[in-house]
Amino acid sequence: MLFLIGNSTNKMKLCFPIYILQDFKLLTFPWISMVLLELLLYFVTLFFAFKCAFIIIQVRVFHKNLSALTVAMILQWLETVISKIISWPYETGYWTLKGSPNSSFPNTTVRQWWTEEESEMIQILDFDLNYLLFISGFMKLHYAISMSNVLCVIAVERSLASYFLNDYEKKSRFWIPITIVLVDQSFNFIVSYFFYLNYVPFFYMIIITGTPNVMAICLMIHSQNYNRKVTKTHEKYTSNYSLAARFQAKENLKCFRMIKKILIAAFSIVVFGFFVAIALFLNIFPQMDTLWNLCLLAVMSLPPLVICPAIIYSVDSFRNYPFLDCFFIKLKVGKRKVTSVPRKRSSTRSEDIQRETETYFNQLAASWT
Repeated sequence: MLFLIGNSTNKMKLCFPIYILQDFKLLTFPWISMVLLELLLYFVTLFFAFKCAFIIIQVRVFHKNLSALTVAMILQWLETVISKIISWPYETGYWTLKGSPNSSFPNTTVRQWWTEEESEMIQILDFDLNYLLFISGFMKLHYAISMSNVLCVIAVERSLASYFLNDYEKKSRFWIPITIVLVDQSFNFIVSYFFYLNYVPFFYMIIITGTPNVMAICLMIHSQNYNRKVTKTHEKYTSNYSLAARFQAKENLKCFRMIKKILIAAFSIVVFGFFVAIALFLNIFPQMDTLWNLCLLAVMSLPPLVICPAIIYSVDSFRNYPFLDCFFIKLKVGKRKVTSVPRKRSSTRSEDIQRETETYFNQLAASWT
């Protein structure tokens, strides 16, 4: 949705990531049931986001730098929660847009997708009259662009883990996640700013946001091949790689397998969002515009609803962690400590994996003391 704010001598354009505003029928039956369903999905997403972050902190499966980055990206979901709280009254028409030169505008449902023509944009005379709505729009856009670069964040961290293969597990190097977060958020803010103010054409913005993902895929492929080479060299021949290097290589490969499963979940979100966007752009089933708009907002705001369960169920230690039992016990005891995870002996393979992991950790601890 494109806003044209100001007058003919002083104006700016704002790109708001939504299709419908002031959809008054959302507060009437039966559409209000969709609003209640959306609210329920937010609570379910909150549960899985908290559960995923809690388990990642408590269970040591990957390096703490990767765990810190994952938790930081999960917590960023709060950004879209705040933006939703701010924009919801405008989305439902409980609050209406102010400052339009059209006197009937406050009583009209606003529909618009994308346009380059200023005459087709939604004109608002003063930014300050609806500044809360416009701030929420920037937050939505910033979060969406941040989530589009998650793969790049993980790829850079795993590439550095491969580069410092010999002692990455031994040394914390906490500057790595801090630097990655600062660079990533700076990039996301700048891209969001230029996109939000419509300084760069839409096509070029897609290229800019897609480039980090292409780089990430290249980094992931290179790192995966390198770690496979290290592992195979040690298995077939007597190698000069240290115990820490061999352990880190195995951890990296295990992480790549998890990422592949998460990418499948993320790809399903992208495909669904793409079809919804096409339906809105081509005006397919216009009587379902309200539903399409809610689906589009869900795609932008509720990725953790799919990604967090994918993370939990792609790792045995995460999946078998007794979250609710341990959480309530910790509330009662008031202590926070790393808890060993009781694994289910469902197969010989799972037992071998557990023994191998414990052996590596014990050997690392013995070699570094």
